[in-house]
Amino acid sequence: MKYDIAMITPFINSVYIYEFLKSLKNIKQVTICVILIDMLDEPIILRGHQYVQSSNVKFIHLKIGKRLSSSESRNAGLKYLFANIKEYSYVMFPDDDTTFNSSFCKEFLKLKKGNYILNVINKGTNESYAKYSKVNGTLMNRSDIDFVGCVRFLFLRELINQLGFFDERMGIGARYGAGEDGDYYLRALEFDSLYYNESLYTFHPAPTDKYSTMSLNCIVKRFSNYGKGAMFLFCKHKMYFKAIKMIVRGAGGSFFLLFKFQFKLSGAYFVAFLIRLKYLIMLSVKGVD
Repeated sequence: MKYDIAMITPFINSVYIYEFLKSLKNIKQVTICVILIDMLDEPIILRGHQYVQSSNVKFIHLKIGKRLSSSESRNAGLKYLFANIKEYSYVMFPDDDTTFNSSFCKEFLKLKKGNYILNVINKGTNESYAKYSKVNGTLMNRSDIDFVGCVRFLFLRELINQLGFFDERMGIGARYGAGEDGDYYLRALEFDSLYYNESLYTFHPAPTDKYSTMSLNCIVKRFSNYGKGAMFLFCKHKMYFKAIKMIVRGAGGSFFLLFKFQFKLSGAYFVAFLIRLKYLIMLSVKGVD
C-alpha cells in the first residue's frame, strides 16, 4: 500500500496520545501510516480500540518501554520507516498533543509537490501558536529558525532520505537539551527549498506561563537545557551572531524582570545568561564535532 503521509509520533502521555488518535478520524481520503513510539512503562492497548478502526490509517506500535531523548525516539521511528515502509510520499513528526480537524485533508489534497513548514493553531482558538508574521508561500531561510519545530515539518520522502536521522547529541533528554529540530531544518535547507503553508495546519495546546508555579531550580534546569542546546546548534551551523543575540537577550530579560520585581524569574534568566555565555565560549574553542 502506498501512503500519502508517514507520521512519526513518540509519546509518554497516554491521555494526549488518545486525543491525537481520535483526531486522525477527521482525515479522510488521505492514506496515513502512523508510527507510534511508545515510551510508557506499560504500553497503551491499541488492538480493537475505537480510535484505530479506520481503513485509511495504518498504525505501527513500537513498544520501547523506556524514556528516550526526543532525537532518539524520532530516530527509532525513522529506522522502522526506512526498513519497512516502501511507499510513502511525505513524512511528518506530530507531537503526542497534536490534533487535526477535517480541513487538513482538504488542504493537503490541494498541495503542489514540495517541502513545507506548516502552520500551527492554538487548540480551541484561531490564533497562530507562534507570534511570527509569515505570508503564505514564503520561501523559508536560515533566519526563520526561531519559527520552526518538528511539528511543522511536512517533508517529501526524497528529502527525508537525504537528511537521514536527527542528531542524537541534541534534544530533550540528550546532552544538549534542545535544538534538534532546528538542526534538521537547517540541514533540510541545504538540500531543497522549504515553503511556509499557512492554510495547512495542525492544532497544539496554547503555550501557558507556568513559571510562577515552578521552583527556581526547575526553571533554571529548563533554561539551562535549552541554552546548551541552542548554543550547540548555533555553533554547529556557525550562526555566532544568533548565539550572541540570544545571550544578550538573556541578560536583558534578567534586568527587565528585576525592575518588575519578578526576582525568581529574573534570577533564572541571569543564570541562563551565564550558561549560554559559558557554552558559547566552550564550544567555540573546542568545536562541536
